[in-house]
Amino acid sequence: MICFIINYNRLTLPSKMADYLAGCNVKVVIVDNNSDYPPLLEYYETTPHEVMRLDNNLGNVAVWYCGALDKYGVTPDQRYVITDPDLNID
Repeated sequence: MICFIINYNRLTLPSKMADYLAGCNVKVVIVDNNSDYPPLLEYYETTPHEVMRLDNNLGNVAVWYCGALDKYGVTPDQRYVITDPDLNID
């Protein structure tokens, strides 16, 4: 299963969520809506999770508009998750 976390300038909850999901054998892709928060950008340089940095803020439809489903080979019959970055699931 693959999970796309749509993010903009949030660090703590999305990073915790990504780590938790990865521990459940979920492939995590953070779709970043052109964030400019320096600690977050530093995190992106070191995270083991995949990050798609966008040139514009596409909001909650970013995964569909940026071509992430095609890039990661998600087919119409495949299950996937798209989530906001502010869920506390630990």
